[in-house]
Amino acid sequence: MSSRCEYPNFAIALEKALPPDPFRTALISLARAGISIGILEPGQDHLSVIGPANHDGRWFVVIQDDPPEVEAALGPGGFDSDAVENCLRSAKFVCVYSGMAEEKYYRALAACAHVGLVLLILARVNHEEEWIALVRQKSHAAMTVISPTEDLEQRVVGRRAAAKKMTD
Repeated sequence: MSSRCEYPNFAIALEKALPPDPFRTALISLARAGISIGILEPGQDHLSVIGPANHDGRWFVVIQDDPPEVEAALGPGGFDSDAVENCLRSAKFVCVYSGMAEEKYYRALAACAHVGLVLLILARVNHEEEWIALVRQKSHAAMTVISPTEDLEQRVVGRRAAAKKMTD
């Protein structure tokens, strides 16, 4: 498969449909690179695939547990456990992200999707520990945490190991 998007109209449609924000920029880059995008929201038992699905393993999957109201976040219990576990088993790299939306982080994660499935868990701080525990329990993927909490350094798992694992 070529590294260029076989569906250039899809990238253009994304650009027009999504409001300008750091996440939109990353999604458009992924679409242009031909990387499949999947979204899992609370209550869904399968991914919503945005655009064309490819079969070469290059995916960027988002578990969206970051509603505008912090108290509306559900944590892992609000999601279909089979769907979440399928994502965790397939992932090469997992990021639990509860920090402010910053383009540099989204771009770095998007770059990892060229190697295999990247799972981005957009969480609220009040559920990040639950998500981290689930990832540690159910996934063998490299993991990192992007969080506004002070003890972040103690909870980031294997930065060097993550980089090495991505190249293996």
